[in-house]
Amino acid sequence: MLREIPAEVRFLSCEPLLADPGVLDLKGIDWVIVGAESRPHGRPMHPGWVRRIKSQCEDAGVAFYLKQWGEWVPVGHASVDERLPRNERRLNLAGGRDSHGDEVWLLRRVGKTKAGSLFDAQLHCRSPPWSSYSRLRGAPNRVETARKLFGLNSSSG
Repeated sequence: MLREIPAEVRFLSCEPLLADPGVLDLKGIDWVIVGAESRPHGRPMHPGWVRRIKSQCEDAGVAFYLKQWGEWVPVGHASVDERLPRNERRLNLAGGRDSHGDEVWLLRRVGKTKAGSLFDAQLHCRSPPWSSYSRLRGAPNRVETARKLFGLNSSSG
């Protein structure tokens, strides 16, 4: 139905991303926005889910935008037997909180502002080049670009 609507930009907003989305049909889609749950005490987002969507967007030539990690930031692969402090959690690719399964990551609750939106040490703030959003791409500061795009003032987190 989305593909039938006349629009300058057709986009998917995958937020909050709380599970592996699997294979996405990106035919006719210009932009994919990904983000974690941003409410207080929000659930974490697995880096593998983000990587899967980003890879599919690259393969399809679709702009990819990682909006934010919510309160949780990935800090690396988790060890199996380690007892975790309250502000840390294991998350496997299937969304389970135990240390069994594929790609078990350690995530740390640091708060939404500190968690930010870096992925693989980069900001991923692409927008479709042919859209009116592309005017924001020339901004010298990518954080300011994101603020303008999502209507945030400079004191917003």
